[in-house]
Amino acid sequence: MNNPRQKPPEKSELHISSAGHKGLKPFSHAQKHSRRVRFLKIFLPIMAVIIAAIFSWFTFFADFPGKAVITLNSEEGQSNRLVMTAPKVEGYTKDKRPYAITAQKAIQDPTQSGIIELQMIAGTMPLGNRGNARIEAASAFFDNINGRLQFDRPFTVVTEDGIGAKLLSADVNVQSGQMTTSDPVEINSATQNLTAASMRITENGRIIHFGGKVHIVINQDKAQ
Repeated sequence: MNNPRQKPPEKSELHISSAGHKGLKPFSHAQKHSRRVRFLKIFLPIMAVIIAAIFSWFTFFADFPGKAVITLNSEEGQSNRLVMTAPKVEGYTKDKRPYAITAQKAIQDPTQSGIIELQMIAGTMPLGNRGNARIEAASAFFDNINGRLQFDRPFTVVTEDGIGAKLLSADVNVQSGQMTTSDPVEINSATQNLTAASMRITENGRIIHFGGKVHIVINQDKAQ
C-alpha cells in the first residue's frame, strides 16, 4: 500500500518514543491523550526557549576574538597549540540588549583549521520577554568552517523564570538546523519535568524527538 505524502509541519511537533503497555482500555488511552495535549501546550513553548538559547550560542561564539592568542611554552606540555586565556565576548543584540560569553581558555591546534576548543564556558544572553538565559558548559568545540558547535561534556541552560535543561552532550549543526544527543536529557520548569535517554531536534526546532525511557511528570497543583 502506498502511504499518502505528508506535508511538512507548520508548527513545532513533539515525538516521544518509549516502551508502552499493550491491552489498555480506550478510556485509559483517552486520558493519556488528554494529558499529552495539555502537556504539549505548556511544554512546547518551554522547548522553544531552550532551543533558542542553544542555537544563539553559535552566533555569539562566532565573535570570539582570533588574534590575541599566545603560544604555550614547552613546560606546559602544549607547545604545538595556540591558547588564549580568559577569552570574553560582550556586545548588544539588534534590540540593544547586552550579552556576554566567557571561557577559562580557548585552545586551537594549528593542524585543525577553524576548530577552537573552549573550556569552562559561561554565558548570559537575552531571550525576549523571558529575560536572560544563563548557560554553563565544561567544554565545547567550535567549528567555524562547518557551522557546528559540539558539547562533549555536560552543560546547563537556565532562564530567569525557572526553565532549565541539563544535557550530557550535544552536537549542534547550525547550517542544517539540527541538534542531537544520544545521552540522557532533563528539561524542567516549576510545573513540568521531562527526562529521556536521547533527543533529536530538526528543522530549527520545528520537530523535537525524544527517545528511550521517556518520563513526564506534571505538577497539577502548580499547573492550575
